[in-house]
Formats: sequence, structure tokens, C-alpha cells
Amino acid sequence: MLRRFNTKSTYLLILCLLVFCLIPSGCSNYPENDTIDEDLIYQSAQRAVNYLKRLQHDNGQIILDSYIIFNVWETIQAVRAISLWQNRTDPKQDPVIQSALTFLKNSETSSGMVLHNNLQQNSYCIETSSEYIQLLAFLEARNATEQHGAAREKALYMKSKQLPSGAWRIESPEIPEHLQQFPSVTGFALEALASTNTVPLDLDAALQYLRESQNEEGHWGFVWQYYGTPYYAMVPILKSIHYHNTDNFFNDIINKAKIFLLASQSEDGSFSYKSKKNKIGPSLELETILGLRSLLSCNVGCDDIYIKSGINWLLRNQEGDGSWNGGTFPLPHQQNKKKEDIFCTSQVLIFLYEYLNKK
Repeated sequence: MLRRFNTKSTYLLILCLLVFCLIPSGCSNYPENDTIDEDLIYQSAQRAVNYLKRLQHDNGQIILDSYIIFNVWETIQAVRAISLWQNRTDPKQDPVIQSALTFLKNSETSSGMVLHNNLQQNSYCIETSSEYIQLLAFLEARNATEQHGAAREKALYMKSKQLPSGAWRIESPEIPEHLQQFPSVTGFALEALASTNTVPLDLDAALQYLRESQNEEGHWGFVWQYYGTPYYAMVPILKSIHYHNTDNFFNDIINKAKIFLLASQSEDGSFSYKSKKNKIGPSLELETILGLRSLLSCNVGCDDIYIKSGINWLLRNQEGDGSWNGGTFPLPHQQNKKKEDIFCTSQVLIFLYEYLNKK
């Protein structure tokens, strides 16, 4: 009996080993890094949209828990993402979008600009206002807002704020003077103007400013006030440079940034500059999506393995509630752990939409 039992056990062990060897490594529900399952993208996006919608409060703001320090910024991010994926639903009939637009309208200054939150009167932020302008421009194009011409009007005001150096100041009272002209601000401003076909006061000066502020490593720096990761500034800057690179004059800037980005991407598709070193601050997911959005502006095609592996990594790491973990905003006071899941989830949705529409 003992011998017979051992023989059966041996056969069973061999069978298990054979089955194990025939099964590909990794989760079978997800594609390999060199293939993209578009159905999975749509399913993932729908779960993420539903997650963002569930976070809306009665006053229209979309925030996580009770953190209101970025309530305007996060509402804009979420509504931009939700609006992009409204394939069959008229945004004008979507109560989530319309309620959020009312909240944002009530958060405007007399000049039509907005701050990252609605806690300070008559203060605004160029970066937050840039995202707001792009949101309104998109919705106006789909006849989904009553604010016809508002995006262009706001863009003209933003245009008037360009400095002789070509740069823009962020104008936010929360940012110290020496960081008012952080390079990302100019990238955001150029994005907003492009979304409304508004020509800057001096486009050449703006692009030259961005050229001169790129560092040797290939990025534009990072400080905690701007999310504490170099990928944050790279997204709007590279998108703006790519948009205006009609004669390939800025290929050297793009190639330099591309080298940096590829060097910081892991074999599994994720990006990390700070997240693997610090527990406080942007997550691996947030750095990955910002890295991917940056890379997509570096003359890298949608079929490139670097893009595909990054997308598949994100799909594998979506949370059960539909969100992506964004880590925390790197405030110097660690007790104020402001989660960045809304920003991260919104950025993933924006990127996936851009990816599918670029193919």
C-alpha cells in the first residue's frame, strides 16, 4: 500500500509540474507586455470613471474623504477624465459633470481664473486655470456647457500674463517667490492656449525659456510644491514642445528627455525616480502614469514596447474600487497625508483616452 501511494503521488507531482510549466508566468487575466487588450482598457476605464463619480459631494466638488485643500484642482482633473469617456452619454445630461461645472464656476475669480481650492478669495493658479481652460474647451467643442466662449476668454487673460522672458508665473499665493516661475507653469500655460487656438504674446521666447531650463539629466527639476517628482513638469512641457515642434527644431530637447525617461523605466513597465526611495510622496503608480504621458510626447509610437509595458503594468495594478493609488502629496509635515488617488486615477484615464485616440 505504501509503495502504491508513493507511485500515485509521484505521478501527481509530475502532472502538476507539467501543467505549471505550460502556464505562462504572470496573471492569466492580463496580456503580455507586448500586446494590449483594448477590451480590458475599456473595462478598466469604466471602473475608474465610476470610482470618480462616487466621490462627488452635494456641492459638486469631487474630493477624497474630507481633504479640501485641492478641491478645485481635483474636481477639474476628475471631470476632465470623466468627460473624455462619455462615449454615448451627452455630457450636458450628466448630473455629475454639470454639478461639478457649477462648483467650478462658483470658484472663479473676477478674471475667470481658479485657484487649487476655493478657500481664498481673488487668488488664482495658472496651472489649475490651465486645466480648467482645457476642460471647458473640450466641453464647448461638444456643446456640453452653457459657458460658450468662456475657454477662449480665459485663455486671452492667461495670454496677457506672459512675462518678457517668455515664462509665466504660477501666481498662487501658496508658492514661494523663488518657485513662481517653475518650468511646469509655462508648459501648462502653453497647453491652455493651444486648446483654444490662442497664440502666445511671444511663442519663441516661451519655447526658448523651456529649452534653457531643461537640465543635464533631461528633465526640468522637481520640488515638493510641484508633486516632488520630475515627471510632473515633464508632462505639460513635453506636450507643449511636441505640439509646436512642426519643423523638428526641438528634437534635441525631446530626445534628451526621452533618454532620461527610458533610463528610469523598469523592465516591468513602471517608472520610478522617487517613489521607490521614499514612502511619503508620489506612488509608483503616479510616477508611472506621469512618465508614460511624458513619453508619449517624445516621438514614441503607441505600438512601442515601452508604452505597452507601461499600460499593462497599470492595468495589473488597478485597485479593487477602480482607482489607482497615487501615494500622498509630499507635504513637509508628514502628519498631513493628503492622498493623490483622484489625481492619479484621472491621469490614467486621460492617458488611456489619448493612447486609444492616437492609434
